[in-house]
Amino acid sequence: MTEALMSSLPKDYSTWSKAQVKTWLEEMKKIHEVEETEDLSGLEVNGQGLKGLTLENFEKRSPKYGAIFYNTLHPPPNQGSSNTSGKFIFIISTVFFQFFTRCSFLTILYFFLLSLLLLPFFFF
Repeated sequence: MTEALMSSLPKDYSTWSKAQVKTWLEEMKKIHEVEETEDLSGLEVNGQGLKGLTLENFEKRSPKYGAIFYNTLHPPPNQGSSNTSGKFIFIISTVFFQFFTRCSFLTILYFFLLSLLLLPFFFF
């Protein structure tokens, strides 16, 4: 989450009001460039309701962006504050997810093959 948003919302999202959840959703829509046609009304709950949602619930309520929203609130355990490579991978995977959901199969295949060619350069 962005610094401005973090400072305006309590750290424990289970205490958020419905208005605070809506503020968080609006910020997530900006960050992840959520299409205006995407219906997020299923995620307009209070903090307790948000905390009770599983990954599957998020995906049912927002098939395209549910996993991203869920992972924003529930980062994987290996992404502690000292694990910068884990944070980098999370950010990159989120960006790639956003990019590839808007691409054709041939574009995805091209980037996959290109990444296979470039992969050795990252380890040596």
